Amino acid sequence: MGVVTVVTKKSNAYQFLLMGMRDRRMKAVNEMLNYMRVIKFQAWEDHFNERINRFRAGEYKWLSKFLYAFSFNMTALSSSSSVIAALCFGVSGRRAAPPPPPPRLIPHTPSSACRRDPLRTVPPGPVISSPRPLNLSREGSTP
Repeated sequence: MGVVTVVTKKSNAYQFLLMGMRDRRMKAVNEMLNYMRVIKFQAWEDHFNERINRFRAGEYKWLSKFLYAFSFNMTALSSSSSVIAALCFGVSGRRAAPPPPPPRLIPHTPSSACRRDPLRTVPPGPVISSPRPLNLSREGSTP
């Protein structure tokens, strides 16, 4: 988790630099759009095009660094639970623990008897754990 903290701080710095570069590019585009007549009249299109492309290249550089740092963090955080589980079960597997007791199974009931009279042939285990049946008849009514 210490690595994630360091990479997150780097990622925040990359994002700050990315925003600064984006602001510079937007300022240059806004300046070009505001002074379009002068730029066309003086034939400065190539100069402004190169300037904006430099800002785009810088923006792309910081964006790629930010996204690589972000993807590293997401990979580290998503795989940390698997690594911790592997370490825990790997360490506990080295101890000589007794095996767990076998599960209790419901006794086998012949299938033909279940089809003929299903309520009377249910094994006693599930009957005990099932809820009591509801009595829908009214107590004060006479049949």
